[in-house]
Amino acid sequence: MNTGIPIRLDDRLRANFNRHRDTLQQLADALREEQQTLVSDDVEALESLTARKAAAAEELRALCNELGQLHGQKNRSFLAWLAAQPGGSALASEWQAILDLALRCQQGNAENAAMLDARHRQVRAKLQVLRGETQPTTYGPRTGAAYGGDATAFSSRTLGLA
Repeated sequence: MNTGIPIRLDDRLRANFNRHRDTLQQLADALREEQQTLVSDDVEALESLTARKAAAAEELRALCNELGQLHGQKNRSFLAWLAAQPGGSALASEWQAILDLALRCQQGNAENAAMLDARHRQVRAKLQVLRGETQPTTYGPRTGAAYGGDATAFSSRTLGLA
């Protein structure tokens, strides 16, 4: 619906920022749910969350492309350009809030990735043991030798005297 009235640049920026904030909040919510799902080991829920995260990432990519088109000035930083717009200080403040939320999402994603990595290592190690590919790395007489010590000497001590 084109009314013939041009939309002001600051209104377009605010609309983009609002969509950025909403999408990032949806992503943050999905990341929190993902963390809880990783702890509970609910594979079906993880698949659904992966789709939600991918959709949010695609929306954010489109929003960033739109901002790039609005900015259009490759020789001027986005923040400097933003500050020069009508209501620039308020726009810069809104953008900073978006960046802060994006950083929290990035941190949440890194935490979840670390949890997934640990889970994958555990599963791989269990599979290797089941296949007889490695010796289990548990405490015992042979374990200390792998670490350059004599496990039997340590394990034979009375706990209170060690």
